[in-house]
Amino acid sequence: MARYRLGKKRTVLIRQTKTRKDRIAHLPAKLVVALANLKRGESVFGYIKRGGGAIGAWDRTIKRAGIAKLSFHSCRHGFATALLQAGVDVVTVAKLGGWKTPKHVFSTYGHASDDATLTDRISGTDLTQTGASNLGKRYKSGIS
Repeated sequence: MARYRLGKKRTVLIRQTKTRKDRIAHLPAKLVVALANLKRGESVFGYIKRGGGAIGAWDRTIKRAGIAKLSFHSCRHGFATALLQAGVDVVTVAKLGGWKTPKHVFSTYGHASDDATLTDRISGTDLTQTGASNLGKRYKSGIS
């Protein structure tokens, strides 16, 4: 289980990570507010026993929050998948999530989308405007 210390810039120093390498993570403003509103002495994932204690603490936290049960891994998976689907590049996702390599993130979480309309995202951008009128004169479109 990672230990953390909250910084002034909405960052947290995470120690004892899975990769055994300390890292700094950014916290969304809503999370900082939620942490700031904890009662004095109240912890989010507190546990005393080593070993299986983290799972019990996790389960109690989920129950208190009133959310569906999730594993540690499903939260990690959701983090990576959401960032990738939001268009964040795989190198940045790996850095933000503390994965050792972008290759691991890509092979595990880089699922292709079946949404054929994604090409609309580049419509009207510089990619489709610069010299576009000249292309039509040189090539037949082949659009069906």
